[in-house]
Amino acid sequence: MRERFPNKTTLSIGDGANDVNMITTAHVGVGISGLEGQQAARSADFVIGQFRFLKPLMFIHGREAYRRNAYLVKYTIYKNVFFVLPQYWFGIYSGFTGQMVYEQWLYQLYNLAVATFPPMWYALFDFEYEKERFLKDPSLFSIGLKNACFGTRIFWQWFFYGAIQAFIVLNLCYYSNEYERYDGETVGLWVSGTLAYSAVVIAVNQKVLMNTHNVDLIQVVCVFGSILTFFFAVFVESNVLFFADLTGVFKQMMIDSNTYFMLLLVIGIFYVTEKLIQHADEALM
Repeated sequence: MRERFPNKTTLSIGDGANDVNMITTAHVGVGISGLEGQQAARSADFVIGQFRFLKPLMFIHGREAYRRNAYLVKYTIYKNVFFVLPQYWFGIYSGFTGQMVYEQWLYQLYNLAVATFPPMWYALFDFEYEKERFLKDPSLFSIGLKNACFGTRIFWQWFFYGAIQAFIVLNLCYYSNEYERYDGETVGLWVSGTLAYSAVVIAVNQKVLMNTHNVDLIQVVCVFGSILTFFFAVFVESNVLFFADLTGVFKQMMIDSNTYFMLLLVIGIFYVTEKLIQHADEALM
C-alpha cells in the first residue's frame, strides 16, 4: 500500500507476533496488548488494551494530538521570533553596534522559566471540544486530512505575527521612555529594555491563555506564575550587586506610571489582534 500510494499515510493494527512487520512498516502502528502476547505492543507506536479503544484513539486523541502538536510548533516559532526580533529592530536605531536590549542573565530565563510551562500544559491537556462531540461528528477529523493546522503558509504567518508584534513592542516601550524625569535625565536603556521584555512575557502567555479551549486552574497558575517569575527575577537582579546592569531597574519601573500604562496598552492591542487572528484562521479552515 505504501508503494502504490506513496503520498498517503498508513495505519496498521495488530495483536500478535505475525503483525509486527505490518506494524513497523506503516507510518503509524497500533498494538493490541492481550492474549496473543506483547510482541505487537512492543513494536507499536501506540498500545491499547482492547479493539474498542481504537475509535477514541483515532478520532479523539489522534485528532487532538495533531492539533496540539501543530500549535506547539507554531507557538514555539512565534514566541522566539517575538522575543529575539526586538534586538534586531533595536539594531536599526543603534547602528547595529551589538548593544543588547535585554540584560544577559535575564535573557537566559525566557525559554527556561517564563515562556515554557503554559504551552507545555496546553500541548498535553487541551481539548477543542467535548470528547463525545468528536465521536458524533466525524467531519472534525478532517483537519488532519487537509493538513489544516500546519504548513508553509501557516509557518510564515506565525513568523510574521511575531515580527510585527516585536516591532510594536520595541517602539512603544522605547519611545514612551524618551521623556525627561525631574532630574533632566531619561530612564535609561535597561529600564526600556526590561519594559519591552515584560511586554513580551505578558503577550506570549496571554496568547496561550486566549487559545486554550478548556481553561483550568493549573493553566491559569502556569500563565500567571510565569509572569510573576519574570518580575521576581527582575526584582532579585535589581537588588543584587552582581547584576550591575539592572541595579535599581525594578524600582524605577514600579514607581513609573508609564510602566503600567504601556503594559495595559500592550495587553489591549494584542487581545484585539489575537481575536482578529483567530477569526481569520477559522475562516481559512
